[in-house]
Amino acid sequence: MMSNTVSVQQAKNEWSEIAQLHKEYIPKGFLSSLGIKFLERLYKIVLSEPNSFCFVAKSSDEVVGFVCATRSISNIYLKFIFRYWWLGFLMVPKFSWKFVETLFYPARKKNNSDVEILSVVVSKEFQGKGVAESLYQKLFRKLAQFNVDKVSVVVGEDLISSHKFHQRMGGQMSQKFKIHQNEFSYIYIFDVKKYI
Repeated sequence: MMSNTVSVQQAKNEWSEIAQLHKEYIPKGFLSSLGIKFLERLYKIVLSEPNSFCFVAKSSDEVVGFVCATRSISNIYLKFIFRYWWLGFLMVPKFSWKFVETLFYPARKKNNSDVEILSVVVSKEFQGKGVAESLYQKLFRKLAQFNVDKVSVVVGEDLISSHKFHQRMGGQMSQKFKIHQNEFSYIYIFDVKKYI
């Protein structure tokens, strides 16, 4: 049961708060390694992309969680590159290669989903209170309005709590693959119709 002090609504211009939560709660992720300004620019594009879907959980007007999904991760990264091409000169070669790998990994996986969840985060004090579940419910209901049937999410192999959450939510593990050299990830598939 979600706390009565939390409301879930469609994100509008909360890219800075979303980026802060991403950086704090996904600290070992590749995108977080590129810094808070990178994340702010990226989520600003996500929120402006018509084929993306983002919801935030708020308590007393503070963003305490979010979920973002998109029909095309590649489109988002390509828009980022075209808008902020000059950042490429600031990336060390190792980071540049990982960015390219991240950009093109969707072409290597076949999960038959219409939409992919980019990230979901809930701040520590609101975890275990149904906030993440409510974010997913809102997202799935919105996607159903666009006739989306399947949703996927990529979870890193070592993110045990995330695996447990997605399994508890009814996600079906469909594939194991590598995005970066020795980093395995798993794909979970959700049937949207089960949640509306």
